[in-house]
Amino acid sequence: MKFYFDIRNGTMAIDDEGIELDGVAAAVHEARKTLASVSAETILSGHSHVSIDVRDGERVVCSASMTIEVRRC
Repeated sequence: MKFYFDIRNGTMAIDDEGIELDGVAAAVHEARKTLASVSAETILSGHSHVSIDVRDGERVVCSASMTIEVRRC
């Protein structure tokens, strides 16, 4: 089954290619890995939030997000 990973981290990147995975559980795992890999880039670019919507071509099957908050003391 093909899944598409749309990423928002200050800009919106729509995934037009997608990747073949075994099912929704595998897509959730891939979303977690993707979120971890783009979070550093997001923080370094000055943004504090990143989110990923995972689509199966017809609908969003899961979403993952991370917010980083830095407070000056």
